[in-house]
Amino acid sequence: MDTIFSTSAICFYLFAIFIFTQQRHLRNFKGASQTFHTLLTFFCFLGCLAGLVYLIFYGVRTMWWSPFVILAISAIGGGIVQGLISKIIPEFILSILGFIAIPVLGFLMFYTT
Repeated sequence: MDTIFSTSAICFYLFAIFIFTQQRHLRNFKGASQTFHTLLTFFCFLGCLAGLVYLIFYGVRTMWWSPFVILAISAIGGGIVQGLISKIIPEFILSILGFIAIPVLGFLMFYTT
């Protein structure tokens, strides 16, 4: 159980929260900027792809079952935390922060594995 709560897994949890936020913002997008919509779509796609690659990589580097636990924790807990945070901070602001946080957390996920 020590590997599940590693720095790498915590970075993935935070990474997933920002990806969930951007996906939710993309689903409810009502902006006029097509460029922002395209950028948001691009980040959501790359974030999902990076998350999938990370889970495979993490499973190979640690125990085969640990990515399933991390994914379940981040899906359940991330949705709840993201919902609570979005009541305090507007979704648009969290999406903008995600453009900075997603690459940083993505790098840290792989680096700390």
